[in-house]
Amino acid sequence: MSKILAAFAVVAVILTACSGGGSVEIRFTRVVAGDFSDGRAGSCQIVGNISNATKYHLDAITFDLDKTRITFDGGLPANAHDDDVVFLTINPGADNGGAFTNCADVARLVADKGASASVLVCTMTNVAEGDCQNMVTFASNVDDAAVKAVAAQEAQEMAAVADRLREAAAPLRRAVAGLDDSALLNALVYADSQFWSMNRYDDFSMHNVTQESSSDGARVLRGEYKYNGGQDGWVRITLYKDMARLPCVEFWDFAGSCRDLRVPDNFTAPTPPQPEPPAPPPPAPTDTPAPDATGTGAPPAVGGATDDAVPDSTH
Repeated sequence: MSKILAAFAVVAVILTACSGGGSVEIRFTRVVAGDFSDGRAGSCQIVGNISNATKYHLDAITFDLDKTRITFDGGLPANAHDDDVVFLTINPGADNGGAFTNCADVARLVADKGASASVLVCTMTNVAEGDCQNMVTFASNVDDAAVKAVAAQEAQEMAAVADRLREAAAPLRRAVAGLDDSALLNALVYADSQFWSMNRYDDFSMHNVTQESSSDGARVLRGEYKYNGGQDGWVRITLYKDMARLPCVEFWDFAGSCRDLRVPDNFTAPTPPQPEPPAPPPPAPTDTPAPDATGTGAPPAVGGATDDAVPDSTH
């Protein structure tokens, strides 16, 4: 008899869960842009609240937000809620196959699709999978105004970072103004080499400079050079339009890794050594006559008075 009563109790629990036993609500409240270190939002957080208005402990939920999979596995007791939960952090342009170019794109996704998210997996103590899924609902407080606010914040933050990057590049921009590509790469590698600990750049050894690519915002130059008295190396440098930020430099010994160029304080572009002027030519020969017997070199006087002449007695 006790086993039959226990079985009825379990059935009653399941029926209660399926009919009027409460629900689990996930409500998206905002999208937060952050990490503007490189001039764009490097992180975008989808934030919201989750409430468990059932009598059962919620273990975890995995749901789909328009092909973006999100998992909440922090657990939530019965009749409890958790606010300001970071459901997902996305790196725009890198995660999700580059589906998002900025954080405003993510905010638009939450505004348009947040309320229609679908449950993939739901685990709850003493509740069947299907019944658990049926208890989950979604809502979104992210609207058009919120999307515009995220876009405005991104624009403001990115402009501030761009100003700082441009200011940091200003001394270098002035130092290399007017240089052709070969002289430019030589100056940039020379600047960075002042921080090298193992190798020494052979000054003015840059050669075979080529432009590998070009776009509206940047172009990439590659050059070969000598170091440590004749050893071969190469460098690939990304130059941003109007040198709006420090160039990104990739050296042969760290291929595939691009970092900001290092520039000494008060840097000036090196000038190539000037060749020594040629020796002056020997003086040209002249037409001066050879000296006469007196050593004067003057022709003898003809019919004229001499130093021994006697004055004319008639004057």
